[in-house]
Amino acid sequence: MIRYAAPVLTVVLSTLVPAVASALPTVHVEEDSRVVGNPTVVSAPAPVQAAPVVPTVTAPAPVSADKGTSEPQDPSVRSPEGFVVSIGGGAQYTGGELARGVGLGAVLGTIELGAGAYLTPNLGLLGGVRFGYLGFTTAGCDGCAATSLQIPVVAQYAFEGRQKGAYLEAGVGFLTSVNAIAKSSKGDAKLGASSAADLKLGFGYRFLHGTKEKKPVLPGALDLKLGLDVGRYSEVALEAGSKSARDEIPEEGRAIHWGLGLSLAYVVTP
Repeated sequence: MIRYAAPVLTVVLSTLVPAVASALPTVHVEEDSRVVGNPTVVSAPAPVQAAPVVPTVTAPAPVSADKGTSEPQDPSVRSPEGFVVSIGGGAQYTGGELARGVGLGAVLGTIELGAGAYLTPNLGLLGGVRFGYLGFTTAGCDGCAATSLQIPVVAQYAFEGRQKGAYLEAGVGFLTSVNAIAKSSKGDAKLGASSAADLKLGFGYRFLHGTKEKKPVLPGALDLKLGLDVGRYSEVALEAGSKSARDEIPEEGRAIHWGLGLSLAYVVTP
């Protein structure tokens, strides 16, 4: 019986030992460096639980209610649409012919007043009046004084806006007239010519003044403009003493006149 019991015990031990070993906790054995041959049993370290992550909330910076401490505003930052008012002056030369075969030449100082509005950031409609004064003729009436008058209505296209930058303009100069006045001991004689409408073209540039640190007294700009007028006089008038005559220039007798002017104006753009 003992002969048969040995093999059975071997089988049982071979089955139980691995199962028991797998159920036991793992043990680390380290050799004590101070005592040779005396191993030290060290238990496995307990797992360390990570601290929970708490989200950080940053409070927004307080907003000051004092508007007086805000940065100064650039004077160019205004509404792109709005009114435009200008006053200025310059010089103009009028040449061409008063009528066919009658030469015309006059140099005049000019005063220009204008007002209008920009309906879009780039397109404006303006009107006004232009006076010519302290002029003198260079052809048609040598040494005569000269005056002129025109009521311009133009459309302007500004590349940057109504406050500053370059612009183009085109329109009509209504009731354009020029007068040559000859003075003598027998009295003054005035020869005048007028047209219902002249074509007007122009190019200008507005120089904005003022900075963020120093605002201008008025919200405006300096406007330098070069203008060209082209037309034909349709009526002529003559005054000498108490006598005067006015007549229409026939179509075949009408000729081209032109005017070239340079002006500097102050433009207010509220």
